[in-house]
Amino acid sequence: MPEAWLDESVDELPSFLDALSIEDAYLCGVCVGGAIALLFSAQEPSRVRRIAVPGTCCYGDEKITRRVQRLYPTPETLPSDWLRELERHYGKKYVKDFYRIF
Repeated sequence: MPEAWLDESVDELPSFLDALSIEDAYLCGVCVGGAIALLFSAQEPSRVRRIAVPGTCCYGDEKITRRVQRLYPTPETLPSDWLRELERHYGKKYVKDFYRIF
């Protein structure tokens, strides 16, 4: 299974947090770290206070990218303050295109 290493990374995170005496964490991840953060938060939601994932799986593994994308909210379910912030930065005309590209 080509993505076993990803599952191992997700499975190792609780031990890492325990070793640091962290019950619940703020997570931020980019690329593979973003994928790990999303998958961990789906697996252990009580251990994640907030999550910031500017990007995931930029290395192009299609199977893992599809797996992680299932966790993304649709634009219609994003909190309204997030949409307002995106509109403020990118303009109302481009919010849906920006989200789709992201």
